Amino acid sequence: MVNVGILGAGRIGKVHALSLKKIAGVNVKSVADPYLDEEWAISQGIENRYKDVEEILNDESIDVVYICTPTDSHADLIIKASQKGKAIFCEKPVDLDIERILKVQEILKENNTLFQIGFNRRFDKNFKKISQLVKNDTLGDLLSLKVVSRDPSAPPRSYVESSGGLFLDMTIHDFDMVRFLSHQNITEITAKGASLITDYGDIDIDTAMLTMTLEDGSFAMIENCRATTYGYDQRVEVFGTKANVNCKNVFDNSVEITNNEGTSSDKPMYFFLERYEDAYYQESVEFVNSINNSEKVSVGIEDALESALMAVAAKKSLEENRSVTINEIREEFNIKVK
Repeated sequence: MVNVGILGAGRIGKVHALSLKKIAGVNVKSVADPYLDEEWAISQGIENRYKDVEEILNDESIDVVYICTPTDSHADLIIKASQKGKAIFCEKPVDLDIERILKVQEILKENNTLFQIGFNRRFDKNFKKISQLVKNDTLGDLLSLKVVSRDPSAPPRSYVESSGGLFLDMTIHDFDMVRFLSHQNITEITAKGASLITDYGDIDIDTAMLTMTLEDGSFAMIENCRATTYGYDQRVEVFGTKANVNCKNVFDNSVEITNNEGTSSDKPMYFFLERYEDAYYQESVEFVNSINNSEKVSVGIEDALESALMAVAAKKSLEENRSVTINEIREEFNIKVK
């Protein structure tokens, strides 16, 4: 039996707890949150319910921790959990500072800690299929890749102020998707952005277009916006010398109505929790399998670092109005260039 402790029981912590409870051989034994919803925790049969995460970190019976707390606590909790010998799953990002991510990477290596980062979109069945098609050469040589990611509604100013900005908060998932789908690293980024729909343009952009060059010279593009009028917009297209493949939005149903006014259908699923419900489950299934079989995870600290470097490069590109190479960012932090 794998005993799990959930650190942070807000929206995403609850999602992971519910996913884990579906997996055979897993016991969600403990949960900790200063604002814990006791009624929810009791309804889920969680044995130990705490306000302080230290209670879980110090519990030797806990094999695994899921870090679902605010971003500014991630790095410290990863380090503490690693030093306590726990396997660790952490929501993105590890930290907003590259130096801190490098420190976490060092600690994880020292303690030989099994660590998985929460890039859940890799576990979506549609995106996995596209990644496989690229890998097995069904599409031929890659020419271009496009990721569209638009949220249904903009977050409040208070959230944005501590989020690290659009690139580290939102686009970081898309940076990882480009790497996952292309099976390549990005070498150069050009970012354009503006505040077009929100009232916090003094602190962050809400709309962005990014173009990237991949290792083989092909191109990728990411389009982001903090809000739409029609739901959660998540689309991908990959174009190669042999074929083109695309993944459209997911709907609650596929019914189309045609009448004298035209053809209509439902809007896409409204929020990421519904759109990626199965992906959240599948990423935990893989993580538990890695624990039980002592296998390397498919998405770890190196992937977290790479996407963070891309976010920093994008921010620099936007601020300085120029293209920025990832190696330029690597050199800033004394990371070996690729």
